[in-house]
Amino acid sequence: MNQTTLRSTRRRRWGLHHLIYLLMLAVAALHAGGCTPTPSAPEGEDSFDVVNIAVWDGAWKDPQVKAHNFFGGLGAVRCIRQSPVNPNDLLIAGNFGFFEHVANNNWEDGKVNGLVLLSLRAGFRPLEQEGRDQSTANFYTAEFTTVNVPYYYAGGVVTMPYPGNDTVTGAGRFADDERYWSQFNPEFPLVGNVYAMARQGNTLFIGGDFASPGMMENSGALLQYDLVSQQLSSMATGYSAPPTYTAVRALEADGNGVIAGGLFYQMGGVTVNNIARWNGSSWEAIGDGIQGTVYDIIRHNGTLYIAGMFYPSGYDGYGICARWDGSTWKLVGPVFQHGSDYGNEGYALASFQGKLIIGGHFRKLGGVTVNNIAQLSQSGNTWEPLAGGGIQGPDVEEERVNTLCVVSDRLYIGGTFDKARVQ
Repeated sequence: MNQTTLRSTRRRRWGLHHLIYLLMLAVAALHAGGCTPTPSAPEGEDSFDVVNIAVWDGAWKDPQVKAHNFFGGLGAVRCIRQSPVNPNDLLIAGNFGFFEHVANNNWEDGKVNGLVLLSLRAGFRPLEQEGRDQSTANFYTAEFTTVNVPYYYAGGVVTMPYPGNDTVTGAGRFADDERYWSQFNPEFPLVGNVYAMARQGNTLFIGGDFASPGMMENSGALLQYDLVSQQLSSMATGYSAPPTYTAVRALEADGNGVIAGGLFYQMGGVTVNNIARWNGSSWEAIGDGIQGTVYDIIRHNGTLYIAGMFYPSGYDGYGICARWDGSTWKLVGPVFQHGSDYGNEGYALASFQGKLIIGGHFRKLGGVTVNNIAQLSQSGNTWEPLAGGGIQGPDVEEERVNTLCVVSDRLYIGGTFDKARVQ
């Protein structure tokens, strides 16, 4: 397995100033604790305004945060992630230009560029570097490190040039204490886009449609990064430069490896058909795979589920969710017909309060109005609306749920929409 070591252009040794920085963060969080109102249910039963972020805990709540663009449409929230170290911290990524948050019972807002660290107790701050143009970045994914250090990772359709310094493309690491972006390896930047990240212990998996970086042959579309040693490693995908429309779109940690989904025919020379398992050293097919595109992967009650748009053999039509029964992939929920039903897709899955939740782009599932988010019925074969309804946007073609994040007893929902509790 080829490896290439991250070589930084800036000092990265931990010193007294780093410890002081962490102490300041801890003191700020302590003093700010409890000052921010928690999400609350608006009065009445009618729909209410939200902007690309919503909260549901069995009933719809005002999330008290907004991420949006003033010009050029609503924008989108594409990823919400919870810190493994500080559960009150969330990373919110997308292509929004403004962020608003209730703090001390007043709305505070600021101009941001697609990536925000939100403390549910203390407010928010943009993750961007002064002097580096981040305005065109369209973030698809973000992740925390696994230790209590001020590093954050994000990727997407990203090009952030900075004269005399690294140009970050595809994905990079943001050092919050120094307010500085860097490539995973400045000598060998990722050429292409990053659509998915997943942590497994101290390993960060990175997926997209990027070409092999530097001398790491046949390692395009998917890499692993050691959060401690700061080394990139090949995952032997067999792609030097992925063919057109070939991309890893979803990653789910699995034992000592990861399950990758997206749109690809092979991995490591093995025919896998859009979903495959990396066992730590080689690629394995999961059955015959599935025809279509995988956008999210999750284990719910021990069963593997995927969301996307799928055309399994034996079905006259397509579906937006499928489960692995140990020998084959089977659609979950209605089978849609081409033409009148075309355009429904599943983008996100979550296991919440014992239920499987799916979000995406769909008004109805099996003739039942659900409005872009639904829960799996007790039978496991049909979808039901959430209590209180779903979400919608001003443009039926653009509205969607892109991401779901379970935070304690609440489900945070991100996407492109401006109304919640829509029946």
